[in-house]
Amino acid sequence: MSSEGSSSNNNFDDYDDSTDSSEEEFIRQQAEKAKVHLPRKSSTILIEKGKTAQLLADNNIDHTEYDSDDEDLNCSDLSVYETSTQYTSAVAHTSGRRNYNEDRICVATNIEGADLFAVFDGHNGHEAATLCRNKLKQVYGSCHGNITDTFQSLNDLVSKETTAGCTATVVAVKQNSIEVGNCGDSPAYVIRKDKSIEKITYDHKATDPKEEEMIVKNGGVVMNLFGTKRVNGQIMVTRSIGDRSLHPPMTSIPTTKVLSKEDIISICVMSDGVTDALTNLEIRDIMINGQPIEIRAQTIRNQAYKEGSKDNICVVVVDL
Repeated sequence: MSSEGSSSNNNFDDYDDSTDSSEEEFIRQQAEKAKVHLPRKSSTILIEKGKTAQLLADNNIDHTEYDSDDEDLNCSDLSVYETSTQYTSAVAHTSGRRNYNEDRICVATNIEGADLFAVFDGHNGHEAATLCRNKLKQVYGSCHGNITDTFQSLNDLVSKETTAGCTATVVAVKQNSIEVGNCGDSPAYVIRKDKSIEKITYDHKATDPKEEEMIVKNGGVVMNLFGTKRVNGQIMVTRSIGDRSLHPPMTSIPTTKVLSKEDIISICVMSDGVTDALTNLEIRDIMINGQPIEIRAQTIRNQAYKEGSKDNICVVVVDL
């Protein structure tokens, strides 16, 4: 796998795109690289604008028949994916090399002038992530579209129900702008018309000196255990939803950012199971390869698994 600062063999810029054949060959190579056999707890969802969400056949998955009891584990319960009147999106997901799945995804539309695309990466159980997914639209509406208030309200709700916790990344796509808020390390990116990629979230980790300073000010400690920094010796992220035994010193106050939509062509939101294995440039190369949206989402998921990610993997791709 190439490092972020080096050239990548799957970089679109390495090809002469003046002819159709070179672009077709690049797409063929991308598809070949992404072939992988995924575990049963995997799914691909296409949510075309104005149409009902579809669970797609996926040749990368060992078994394509799902028991109803497995729907939540596979994120294949179509009722949680609302249809946008403006944007097409696609979800690709796998439990990966783990026997359980703590990632949850939310697509909620037409609320306070926004469509919401969110990822919640659970820890110590899926309960916090599941609650956030199920309650996001209601809470965002009751907070009148204020992302910081939404995160605080979700934290209060989750902390009353469970000891589990989760990261949270919520992207609100509005008429002229995009607003993102995140706690933890589930990243989101935008792709611009010039084919550049920009990470629009901030990783809240105990390895960050500013985050460590916040933890100490809140009465906690960052401990280095076997080469890994953890808050109070327990968790690597410094901000989350839930984790009531660790709040404080942790916080649910998100980092927020507002961008103009003017030159943005697509968005991707994912769990860190992707970025544990792929660089920003590798994600960009997949996002600009010209394939249908569901194939781009699948390719990001598949390539992260193929490159050795040991975590649950999920990605939401949105075309603007």
